[in-house]
Amino acid sequence: MRKIISILIIMLVAFTSCTKKVLDKAPLDIITDKVVWNDQALIESYLTNAYMGMFVFDNDNDHHISSSGNHFTMLMLNCVSDECISNHTWAGNANAFKQGGIRSSGGMLEWWESAYSTIRVLNEFIQRVPSSPVDDAFKKGRVAEARFLRAFAYFAMVKRYGGVPLILVPQEIDDAHESLYPKRAKEQEIYDFILSECDAIQADLPPSRSADEVGRPSQYAVLALKSRAALYAASIAKFGTVQIDGVVGIEAGKTNAYYQLAYDASDKIIK
Repeated sequence: MRKIISILIIMLVAFTSCTKKVLDKAPLDIITDKVVWNDQALIESYLTNAYMGMFVFDNDNDHHISSSGNHFTMLMLNCVSDECISNHTWAGNANAFKQGGIRSSGGMLEWWESAYSTIRVLNEFIQRVPSSPVDDAFKKGRVAEARFLRAFAYFAMVKRYGGVPLILVPQEIDDAHESLYPKRAKEQEIYDFILSECDAIQADLPPSRSADEVGRPSQYAVLALKSRAALYAASIAKFGTVQIDGVVGIEAGKTNAYYQLAYDASDKIIK
């Protein structure tokens, strides 16, 4: 009897072990965080996806990567103005906007929701990649690219809305209310963030790009962003008015300093 019981126990243990091996498998329909941040090719793919999500690069069209949306991405904004005329009138098309179809939920010329979706992706990338076990030069360069994209996204928003919430880390669902719903920063704070990011990442990017890297920022793209952002900030300080406790407007005393930054950045590009 003891022998039979022992055999049954051995069989049960063996069956349990085999069952565990069969059932304990990695999911086939998703790629886990652990896999992504330990694989250089997947890290590259993650950043490429962020580039695709850069709504700010696609001329204000809300269907820029949707196969079911409009397919005239570089003409949509022009059709809303008087630069050209569209022959199509379906919902969401430029003519629909001209005919009173502007939506309160956003769409064309609406950057807030779209930009923050990509900023979330970029914040995750910027936070996770430095500790990844991949090539150090690769990490430095790709993180600099991600920071450039994030600065570019904030520039797209600040020149439309003034001060916006400055979110620099990926938010979690159980974060405190003030972290999940941050107040709008002052307009000057957003511009200063953009300019400081440009200074921080310029040396981590190459002066030029090869043919197979077209579209990635170079040192001179960073200088161009810095020059343009500083020029906007200077103009706002010179011609604008500080309102809503600084959420809109920059104090006039900052005018010359911003103009100088714009000049110096452009001068480096020219020389």
